[in-house]
Amino acid sequence: MGDITTHFNISAKVRARLAAVRPNEQYPFIELGNWLTDFSQFKDPTAYTGAKLTVWRRGRAAKFGLRVPLIADLVVDFDRYLDRLFGRPEGDERGGQISLYMRNLVLAVTIEKFRRSPLDLDPTEIEQIYNSHFSQYYPHEHLDFPPGEHGRLRGNDSASTRPKHTCGPTPPPGTRQITSYLDDDLEYVSNLLSLVEKNWVQTQAAPSNTLQRHELLARFGHASHAIEDFFFHSNFMELGWNQLALPTPTDPPPASDVPPPAAGQPNDFNPSRLERLYFRRRQNPAFLDDALSTTSSTPASQLFTGFFGANDVNHTLMDAMEVFLGQRTQGNDVAGRIVEHFLGKLDETDPDRQAQNLAEHRRKLDDGSAYTDLAVLSLLPGGLHPRSKRALIEAYDIDKNLGNEFSTGGTHLGVFGMLQQIVSAAKLGEQQSQETSRVLDAAHNVNDQRSHIPGAAGNAIGAAAEDIGSHSLMAKDSVRELPLRAQAVGVATRVAVYVAEQLVLRVQGAGSGDSTGLDWRHLLQHFLAHPLETEGADPAHPWWLAPARETSVTEPNATDSGPTAHVPQHVEASVLAQRAAEPNKRQLEQLYEGLELGLESDWRSTVNWQFTLDSAAWGGIVGGICGGIAAPASVPAEPAGGHDAGKVIAALALGLLAGSAIGYAGVGLTAGLGSLIGHGPGGVVGLLVGLPALGIVAPTFTGIAIGKQLGS
Repeated sequence: MGDITTHFNISAKVRARLAAVRPNEQYPFIELGNWLTDFSQFKDPTAYTGAKLTVWRRGRAAKFGLRVPLIADLVVDFDRYLDRLFGRPEGDERGGQISLYMRNLVLAVTIEKFRRSPLDLDPTEIEQIYNSHFSQYYPHEHLDFPPGEHGRLRGNDSASTRPKHTCGPTPPPGTRQITSYLDDDLEYVSNLLSLVEKNWVQTQAAPSNTLQRHELLARFGHASHAIEDFFFHSNFMELGWNQLALPTPTDPPPASDVPPPAAGQPNDFNPSRLERLYFRRRQNPAFLDDALSTTSSTPASQLFTGFFGANDVNHTLMDAMEVFLGQRTQGNDVAGRIVEHFLGKLDETDPDRQAQNLAEHRRKLDDGSAYTDLAVLSLLPGGLHPRSKRALIEAYDIDKNLGNEFSTGGTHLGVFGMLQQIVSAAKLGEQQSQETSRVLDAAHNVNDQRSHIPGAAGNAIGAAAEDIGSHSLMAKDSVRELPLRAQAVGVATRVAVYVAEQLVLRVQGAGSGDSTGLDWRHLLQHFLAHPLETEGADPAHPWWLAPARETSVTEPNATDSGPTAHVPQHVEASVLAQRAAEPNKRQLEQLYEGLELGLESDWRSTVNWQFTLDSAAWGGIVGGICGGIAAPASVPAEPAGGHDAGKVIAALALGLLAGSAIGYAGVGLTAGLGSLIGHGPGGVVGLLVGLPALGIVAPTFTGIAIGKQLGS
């Protein structure tokens, strides 16, 4: 997600440029589209489906009760709780209760941020656009590396087959040195720009305060965000910087962004760290099956963006939560107070304090004082808008009802309690990654080629934030994500402003009957390409060098104009209409949504299989006890009186062995068949049938038979 102020600052420059050419439009809607693109990452049904298995395994490791089938499924019911919380791929259950919770929370914060100065948008229209355009996270909307099947890290990194771009008369030979998925994503973004241009040209004479116009501006903000993400999420800057043999970027961040460490504290922006990150961003990951290699990587020959693994989700979650929690520091505004009410105590990692915070949170939900706080906030001067209040009440209701419906080990987690666990695990992962990185810093390790750098004993994460090819390593849209952050922002700003210029000039210059359009695909291929293919005054002065150099290490103030070496081209009306229909949008969405089915299958089969194994194990234990009691008890007395100790011991051993085998196999079979037929409920029925019959009765009678046989 990154630091939303980065995209906001670029959006401000874009809006200023548009207003200078075409005033009297409500350009803050561009920022609304940009904002919603960032916050759509709080609804990610695919990632949530994959999270169920991770959380469930963590729960099993922490709670022995989850290994006891009847407790796990009749008392704790942890897997059904996770299904409700994170959702299932089918219909209205996609994304689960956590998506609905976050949707309402983000809606309230959005209304309160955008209805106030300096944006001053109408709350009703904010909500209308929110409902239409706040959907979910898709990789192509951020130009991220899409996961492989079943959410695997190793996705399709095949090279593009499209010819190299040129603004000159003769195209250079060969194909673009960029991954194929990025060219597909650029086609999606260019089609969206065609749609915005076509509809804006057709309605340019209409009043600028219509919902249709505002939706177009929001969609343009969405497209601009994706264009900017190309430079923030890829190795463009690193490949270009190295290509021109520019000095190794080891400048620390400005103190205004990241204060220097206190005396005695480690410096996480030391030259060794920054030089190592610069090196690793220019490498291509190596894999061993689906895991990153711990021995090697190779120099990157093509441009790509970062993939998202579990550790990258943690990294992004921490960024997102820091952005959200950072709203608290922006004065006593209503949006900040909303965040404080809902998320203010999530960053606590001490288990005892977490438990206290959760208990207090549940108490306030149950006694109604949480709702009273919202009522008080709405009564303050300039307080909570009625629609924001309704959204927050709905969020509280979701949390309260889910907590009342499920208890995990006597704890009513709801939504808030699970967010506590997720944030805590993410912070632990960040700490472990930082620990490993500091060890590398101390050794002045600047060119480590291992795709993944393992940690010391007890550190399962290793230097995860430095995994080659990962989003955590590649990202440059937060103030702490160095090196080359400022340079990337300068380049992204120049491209975003240029795109806005071309759009507004096209709208201004179009006649009433003009139905042709700009070739946005040609434009994006000019800017969003491998640095080796970028055009400019000469090979030593590509278009991106000036805006990158201008920024130095301060927060960028890139010019709103300057040479780009781009020559606009146009397409006929039929081509414009075809592209404006966004022909590949749904295909890209379905590729990501389709991963949910594989992840759900992995989750369900793992839970069912583990339930079967747990049932079989307990069937073996109970069967062994029954057989072990029944067999020696059934050994007849000797004719002379008393029992033969050898026979009794033999009966005990055989009874234990036979009873365990019958119980293990029999109960495992019935529980497995039940799970196969009816998942969780079916497995419980299979267990309830199998345990008495095959875990108690059959081993008991077998033990009796063994005892009698030994005594004969």
